[in-house]
Amino acid sequence: MAIAGVEALQAYIHSLDPKYTLEKLSSSEILKELALVSKDIIFIYKEPLNIVLNGDYEVKTILSDVADAEQTLDGSPLPAPFSQSDLTLGEYLIGNADQTVSSKQVTKYAAVQLQHARSLLSLINTGKLVTPSSLPVFILTPGDDYQKTILLGMERDENGVITTLSANITDAFIEGNNKMFVDQMIEQHTKKSCMSPFELSSTVKSTYRIQGVTDNSHVELHLTWDTPTMEVPVSEATTELLLTCSLDCEASHGLWNDLQRLVRFIKLIQSWKSGSSDEISGDRMNAVLNPKVESNPGLQGDILTRLTQVIEEDKHTYIGETRRKKPAGVTGGVGSGGPGSDVFDVSLGQVVTQVMGGERSEDLSDKLWTILSECSTYKDLTSAFQLAFQKIRSNIQEGCKVNILSKKCSRFVSAVRNLLKGDYSNPGYWDKLEILVEMGIEKLRTDYSYVFLKVDLVYEDQLATPDGIPKFSEMSGDEWGSHMLSYVNYLTRLHTILSILLQVDDCIKLPHSALSHLTLAAFETVSLTYDQAENNDYRYQLRCPLSTLNIKKFVTGSKLFSTWSLHLSHENKKRAMSTSSLLTMNPLPIHPLQEQDNREDPDMTLARLSPFQHYRLVTNCIKLGTLSSKG
Repeated sequence: MAIAGVEALQAYIHSLDPKYTLEKLSSSEILKELALVSKDIIFIYKEPLNIVLNGDYEVKTILSDVADAEQTLDGSPLPAPFSQSDLTLGEYLIGNADQTVSSKQVTKYAAVQLQHARSLLSLINTGKLVTPSSLPVFILTPGDDYQKTILLGMERDENGVITTLSANITDAFIEGNNKMFVDQMIEQHTKKSCMSPFELSSTVKSTYRIQGVTDNSHVELHLTWDTPTMEVPVSEATTELLLTCSLDCEASHGLWNDLQRLVRFIKLIQSWKSGSSDEISGDRMNAVLNPKVESNPGLQGDILTRLTQVIEEDKHTYIGETRRKKPAGVTGGVGSGGPGSDVFDVSLGQVVTQVMGGERSEDLSDKLWTILSECSTYKDLTSAFQLAFQKIRSNIQEGCKVNILSKKCSRFVSAVRNLLKGDYSNPGYWDKLEILVEMGIEKLRTDYSYVFLKVDLVYEDQLATPDGIPKFSEMSGDEWGSHMLSYVNYLTRLHTILSILLQVDDCIKLPHSALSHLTLAAFETVSLTYDQAENNDYRYQLRCPLSTLNIKKFVTGSKLFSTWSLHLSHENKKRAMSTSSLLTMNPLPIHPLQEQDNREDPDMTLARLSPFQHYRLVTNCIKLGTLSSKG
């Protein structure tokens, strides 16, 4: 009679060793590292040892010089159908051979004795033990047998098809023997499969880490092709960019600071509106706008002086607008009718630096936002606005023009245009912080538009604000806050796309045509609110296809991959067999390796070895309910 349920399975493994335990894990936690499955599993191991570290720890790859042995299991094999698509390259097992990683806790899983693991899987295989929800079972083993087995696994599907898996550490990879290394893997697999070489199919996946070793910022290239080779066939391989960027990165830090300042002001206004009218009046006048800036007469005097200077200089300034209209008949994004040239006078990073340094042509509204947003209190802001309106009105009465971009429509801009028309009424009843927020939104929108248009990455209509947001002057008091948050989300999306492009442009230097296509893909893919960014620690991850030709210099020649895997498979009507080999720069976190002694082979020195650990992953899928595998 079969024993079923989690409790029964836990009781049985405890009978083998009280320290054995099991838990349901997502594949991303453990087996994603081994590129095995893409579903939840039952993971059996010895109780983990949690090591708390105060600071950084160094991760070093220790190479293993172990002779490759035949990859078969003694005893009853294990089960579970792993398709070629299941064997995806572990995405986070990448990096340099030696690297420092910041962490507060490292979890090490102790291994189950190999004899116990085989016994347990044999019972599950024959149906005497039933796994919860028929999930795949994987057991961590010590790797101290002659095959260096570090993992055993099995699964039975709803049709009774059983798949067995073993993961082994095999011989160390030596640079320069690439073709021989691959040929040996194909030969060994073909012999074990007992099937025709013409039925063999193969898939190669390779990862190149271009930048970063932390979760906050990294860039990877994931390549896939069919020909079994370590060298990347550029014309055949497909490439996917995997990028994690930090929204508060140094390259665009000034823009992000302005956006966060806007969010702080909006939340402050919303808090005022939630109280009574008496409370609102008192809270507003005493409100601190910039907590890190202490209000003092000297600071306020400096702000008023700068305001006066900027308004006076505006009388003698003329600005133009940066536009890039889509040509007639063009319905798509950048490409048709697009830049047409990969040669630029200025890079994306240089344009962003110009914007943050105030080097682009700014209209009066933008210049005033920069100064007024530094006011430490609402009272200071009110007096500064009063001075600004007085100076602007005085200049207009003298016949001077005011430089304001035509597409702007904040209430401040509307008031200035009214002054130009001879309407000198004082808009003193407006909430000054609301006016400042509107100016800031238009300033940031202009900044982002300038960057994208200056480098010819998008057309102007792709930067349009979201539908359904009325003009500032048409918003009712109750709607104002929600509309401002919509603007903040819109700006957050633009900032995220810009952060992605800055990171790619910094470390890959794509041709402009490729960067334009990446920009278009980002505009189609990125959908992010400010709250979502905040909840994700202001990080964003993007997956996007790239042309392999455009990143050729990073994956050919002497460039070393971070991980490389070859998946070989045979299948006919009765059985299927697959073998996957994984080369990685990092040891698996679930199974720390012991340093190997090379004294028996003095010529096999660590200096001659590539900084890779080689894992051989073997799966056997037996159809028609057969419970054992031969070959």
